[in-house]
Amino acid sequence: MKSITQDYQNDKKVSSSIKGFFKKYQVSTALRAANAYKSKGIHVAVIFQYLFSLIFTNRSMYMNMLMGTHQAGFGKDTVYRFTNSIHINWIKFTTWLSAQIIKESITELTDEKRVNVLIVDDTLFERSSSKKVELLSKVYDHAKKAYKFGFRLLTLGWSDGNSFIPVNGCLLSTENRKNRINEAVSLDKRSAGYTRRNLAQTKATVVVLELIKTAKKALIPASHVLFDTWFCSPSSLTAIKEMGYDVIAMAKKTPKMHYLYNGKMQPLTEIYKQNKKRRGKSRYLLSVEVALNKDEKLIPARIVYVRNKNKRKDYLALITTDMNISEDEIIRIYGKRWDIEVFFKVCKSYLKLSKECNSLSYDGWSDGYRDFEENETATLTGEESAMKAVNETIRSQLKHRTIREFKDEKVPQEIFELLMEVARRTATSTGSQASSIVRVTDQKIKAEIAKVCNQEYVARAPELLVFIVDQYRNNRIAAEQNCALETAGDMDRFFAAFTDACIMAQNVVTAAESIGLGAVYLGSILNNPERICELLKLPELTFPVIGLGFGYPNQNPQLKPRMEMRLRVFENAYTPFESYLDEIKEYDEEMRTYYDLRDPGRPVDSFSKQVVSRLKQQNIKRQEILNVVRKQGFDLMVK
Repeated sequence: MKSITQDYQNDKKVSSSIKGFFKKYQVSTALRAANAYKSKGIHVAVIFQYLFSLIFTNRSMYMNMLMGTHQAGFGKDTVYRFTNSIHINWIKFTTWLSAQIIKESITELTDEKRVNVLIVDDTLFERSSSKKVELLSKVYDHAKKAYKFGFRLLTLGWSDGNSFIPVNGCLLSTENRKNRINEAVSLDKRSAGYTRRNLAQTKATVVVLELIKTAKKALIPASHVLFDTWFCSPSSLTAIKEMGYDVIAMAKKTPKMHYLYNGKMQPLTEIYKQNKKRRGKSRYLLSVEVALNKDEKLIPARIVYVRNKNKRKDYLALITTDMNISEDEIIRIYGKRWDIEVFFKVCKSYLKLSKECNSLSYDGWSDGYRDFEENETATLTGEESAMKAVNETIRSQLKHRTIREFKDEKVPQEIFELLMEVARRTATSTGSQASSIVRVTDQKIKAEIAKVCNQEYVARAPELLVFIVDQYRNNRIAAEQNCALETAGDMDRFFAAFTDACIMAQNVVTAAESIGLGAVYLGSILNNPERICELLKLPELTFPVIGLGFGYPNQNPQLKPRMEMRLRVFENAYTPFESYLDEIKEYDEEMRTYYDLRDPGRPVDSFSKQVVSRLKQQNIKRQEILNVVRKQGFDLMVK
């Protein structure tokens, strides 16, 4: 009997799941609606499905043809004609498909009280090595403070606060002819390709309105539009309000933009100076009602000033046209804008956005972006798609949030036992299984552990585990065979068991999050490891490593930003940087904004300042950890 390779089985599973995704969300209908069709030969949906699947099988058409494994039934010319077609309206395609996914898979599961929003943002689409690409332009990189060759990837997304769906977008060149490296080719003005190129050379704020109009026509459910200062102007707010949406945006602190306040047109900086600020730990400093004045037509708006924790004398300003929600709700809803930042990072880090397409045609690049957009859509939402079969666990890991507040609901015993089985099956050094778990159910012990952690929420966790180094068991097994060995407590075995416990804890968290539970790591049990040993009655040759609280989440915090992968992942050798402060400048700003929106009443410095602050802190009890390790029977002396 011939053996079937694992790759073949995986490919078959992916192919089957993608076919299910295409059928459920009527991708063929979306293509027809976008004018993507062929008069004869291979159906256009087959070509698109083939391109769609390449990313998830980690292959390329070129390598398939080179290795003789290309069995699609059509050649490269067919694919090139499809990707470079000037007749396909890709904005209409992605909008229609996104609306279908939201309708079929998300709104049915979403509480009617949840606020659905559209989010606008852009990111650099760099092509420094492709000088001949159509409509290539010089684009300013605000992070590096320099011009780069490429495009601005303008994207409109949808979010309910839990799921994010990219709706549509546009690869922007520039309206400034001086900054365009290459011009557009001459096309029939009736074609979608001509419209696409014209849009790429239009001002971003105008393009945003076109993208929102398209989403509205597709009946995508949303009440608010969110964006940052780059798109925020009275004219944009007014135009979006007239479309039937309310806006929540980060307002620009500039003397050039004025709002009607106390009968006078003033910049928000002057409005701030005229008012008394709130004291204490309020989430905001000031809230004022203003009006947007366009062609003598006044539209009410509210400006909410929140603290800038990086600069205590400074502030950030949020503006909204929704006069019926509270200031706290304004801040909370605006926090959903972070979802689009995660989308950009996933596209660049995992789907290799801007690196997988080598076309010189603007249509080729636009189609390449749509492929990435729909792959990301499927990754985040396709419950019956290939991504659920292949990437469900990865998706839950990419959405990891620390959960500190849980519902007053017990974790079913069968679920707990399943998680313990995951822990039991975790990899272990040399097969020694020298780590264990203590499940804490006694509320008095929980309360005492909460005191050690200096975190009162620890006592409220439905499940509380402590992962421990456990060489006691193996030492006893040896002793009962009349084999007394001192090596059970040596440094090598201590750290092997310590590592085992950490890996086991991570496995439990990964499994828990994949089935809808939330978790919080408790490294703070090491504030006083001697007290933990006493509370849990840990014998010699054991030691507490980390605590873990988990249960059903009663909060939905925003994803916390992380520094760029290149600063933490190296190839072959460690890579030091000349100036780490320069390298993390953009990340510092991300962290400031994240904390400002998460808890405006609590001053928090940038990441770089936090590093210094934490290195200065000393926990006296933690300085004695080594003594407790020795007291538990381990000899960590270097010989």
